[in-house]
Amino acid sequence: MTIQVSWSRPAGVLVASVSGRVDSGSSAALQSALDEGIEADEQALVLDCRHLYYMSSAGLRVLLTVAKRFRGSGQSVGLCNLSESILAVVSASGFDKVIPVHATWADAIDAVGGAADGGVGAVYSTQAGETPIPMRNAINFAVVSENIADITGYTIEKYEYDNEDIPFVLRAKVDAEIKAVLWQQVEVMKERRKKALAEMFRKAAATLEDVLGRST
Repeated sequence: MTIQVSWSRPAGVLVASVSGRVDSGSSAALQSALDEGIEADEQALVLDCRHLYYMSSAGLRVLLTVAKRFRGSGQSVGLCNLSESILAVVSASGFDKVIPVHATWADAIDAVGGAADGGVGAVYSTQAGETPIPMRNAINFAVVSENIADITGYTIEKYEYDNEDIPFVLRAKVDAEIKAVLWQQVEVMKERRKKALAEMFRKAAATLEDVLGRST
């Protein structure tokens, strides 16, 4: 599905309503659309995600770029209407500490507009649970590789957002070691998946025996 961004300006606050799916293949299109729609002197922005049904860490890297444009005095940016799955990604990555997340469109308009005027709006706090293990399909290592690259890039760029840039040679070392650790985590996930599948078969067999036992 193609990424689409529509624009509005309620109460003087620029709102970008994003729809579709943001991953490694579509993140550049989202970046381009946001770059074109946000004027250089814009003071406040709300990203409305009610029609966004998927966002990987590639999308977080785009939003991090947007956040950098709204760090000046009197500027503010916020997210709203995140789905449960996107909220989990945003919270797990710590991105809700970069851009405040609001429960509703109205909350975001009020908070971002107020912050741009010097006030403080209410922030919707996020808390992510453990991500469910997808059981139906085998691990797609092409997708995993893309995700690892995106998570690594986002992690480094988020650090540089809050601190000074990492020197090139050290950045390459950090990049390589983060990726190595994440691939180790993939192996852990594979083992968890095997154990979960084995437990499902065990419970299925036990349930069958239980039902048959109660029927005799």
